[in-house]
Amino acid sequence: MKEHFAKDDENWIKDGIELVTHTNNCPFCAQSLDNSPIFSFYSQFITDSYKQACDDFELKKYSNFESKAYEIGIRLDELVEIIASNCDLIQTWSDRIEKLDLIIELKDLKNAYKIFFHEVRGLITKKEKDILASINFNKFDELLNLIYQNANFTDYNDKVLMFNKRIDKYLETLSQDQSQIINQKISELKLIKLRFSKEVISDLESFSKYKNDKDEKTKSMTELRDLILEEQKILIEKHKDGINELLKKFNSMIRLSSFEKDNKGHRGVSRISYGITFLDKELSILNHNEIIFERVLSSGDKSALALAFFLSKFKGENFEPSIIFFDDPMSSLDEHRRKATIQEIQYLVEREFQIFVLSHDPFFLSDISKLSAISKSAKCYEVETKLIDFDPFDPNSKKVCNSKLTVRQNFDSYVLHSYYQEYYKLWDFVYAGKEEQKTEIARSLRPILEAYLRFLFPKIFTEDLWLGNMITMIREEKNVKSPLFDKNQRLAEIQSINEFSKTYHHADGFDTCIQGIDFSTLHGYAKDTLRFITGIN
Repeated sequence: MKEHFAKDDENWIKDGIELVTHTNNCPFCAQSLDNSPIFSFYSQFITDSYKQACDDFELKKYSNFESKAYEIGIRLDELVEIIASNCDLIQTWSDRIEKLDLIIELKDLKNAYKIFFHEVRGLITKKEKDILASINFNKFDELLNLIYQNANFTDYNDKVLMFNKRIDKYLETLSQDQSQIINQKISELKLIKLRFSKEVISDLESFSKYKNDKDEKTKSMTELRDLILEEQKILIEKHKDGINELLKKFNSMIRLSSFEKDNKGHRGVSRISYGITFLDKELSILNHNEIIFERVLSSGDKSALALAFFLSKFKGENFEPSIIFFDDPMSSLDEHRRKATIQEIQYLVEREFQIFVLSHDPFFLSDISKLSAISKSAKCYEVETKLIDFDPFDPNSKKVCNSKLTVRQNFDSYVLHSYYQEYYKLWDFVYAGKEEQKTEIARSLRPILEAYLRFLFPKIFTEDLWLGNMITMIREEKNVKSPLFDKNQRLAEIQSINEFSKTYHHADGFDTCIQGIDFSTLHGYAKDTLRFITGIN
């Protein structure tokens, strides 16, 4: 790398392919490029489009650009000859006409041209190295302007014109009937008046027109830039208001106190600066003596601020519907902010944005899927992963993690309380039970009955009491005013279900005893349990 980077004049993009063709390895990291799609695409681009662009530049743009600059130097040489010729002519007339001091120094003009031509060569060299390189012509314009400023021959031409007038006056004093030789010399003398360069005057006029056009365009660009900045200022202010509106909706104490944007970054890149207040106090990231941003704001505050910045971009009514990805947007957000975020997602869906929400929070996903505005067209998926061990008996065997997308109708299995999940499972078995469900249902009768009694008497049947303790307390209760007094004579039902289910709740022997249960018997006890916990008599 050191060797190649030292060659600043190498045409890196064009020669980059040649550096790897000998071994087909990257010249920097030595990795093989045989199967690299990026390198393949790069090679094809360089081989075809890029080299064609280079050829077009060399054949058309390059020769024309440099030749035009070279012509200026030729013009300067012609000016030197004309000036020298004029000096000789003045010397010739010195014995007849008052001598004129017609000396002009061209050193500054020649130096300006040399610097200008060097700049032209530099621009061409930069393009030769990389045809995609961005070229800035500001210095080119400045140097060309300097040439024309030094090529101002107005005073010189005025003196030449004055000398020609003196020749005219002298010629008027000569006799018109002299010999043919004298008349011939008179004709030659009249031609001398044309000795100063009309091309320079033409170039000065062209440059003046060019400068006026450029000034006019610069003025138009300045006016347009001011207009854009004014419009941008209005949009930025609306953006700030939109962010603060969302922060208010999120019940956040954060506000944007200032929000500015300009295009003064490196190579015209946009820069954004903003001020943040928390509880009306300005936050800082600069000084440890001030209120520090990262120390004051919680993770939830930071998430709310980031989400407000993101969502505010789509608030404008003229914003075209787009595809938006939310990657776990509920991180560190409380219940109120969760609901506010769901409302914002619903707002985007109603405006026909296509929304993808990725999350590890099933409660959040379940709430979204239940919204009528979203559920009509929403599709829910779960990524299911599976670890495959190629040799279960080898501690160092290879393992592969496979995953697949599974369509889900809802997220109830994750968000419902375990009691409700067991209740639905029991109801499904009673309604249309299957043989393979016996083990699961037999084990679940006792826990669901126990959970039901905890719901009825949460202060009495605490976590340290099991179903056997509950039955004993109900049996021994004699006070008719006690909520545990069995006035409806239901204790027998509880005992019956418990006696049947406790055998299978802790069954051993690989569930062999459960597998031997008579299906209809289990179905009957399952139905009794369902009737009991739903209050149906």
